[in-house]
Amino acid sequence: MLEQVGALAGLLRGVGVEVGTAVMTAVEDPWTELLTLLAVARLGGTFVEWREGRVTEHLPQVVITDRSLDLSGHEPGTVVLLGVEPVDPLRDVPWEMAIQAGRSDPAGSVTVPADVVAWVADEPVTVAEAATDDSRYGRWVRELTEGRPVVL
Repeated sequence: MLEQVGALAGLLRGVGVEVGTAVMTAVEDPWTELLTLLAVARLGGTFVEWREGRVTEHLPQVVITDRSLDLSGHEPGTVVLLGVEPVDPLRDVPWEMAIQAGRSDPAGSVTVPADVVAWVADEPVTVAEAATDDSRYGRWVRELTEGRPVVL
């Protein structure tokens, strides 16, 4: 898991994700969602759960998805696709290629201020609030920081 998180974070860093950069995810697989959450957190980016209307609110630099999405006219810099055919060869990257590319230069963790938004699920949650948040993301963070297995 650590290798995959570092690899995905390496790709995200390579396409410009840094502290505060929005990365939107729309995936059905909780494992992929967890890997994405951790990779985004490693860089201090903001993990944004897909919901209608959020694209124009958060203008994500990167979108990670396993389905076609209505991006409401927004053009993210990179779209990482799982099982979906690329539409734009300059923007779209298949998941397997993304992980492979990131493995060549995995990203380490950066220092992130406590007031940075860690994720947006129902409401924005800051880094300082992450371990006490009631969402599944908060539960995952608690399980990891307490050294317990993550229940997906």
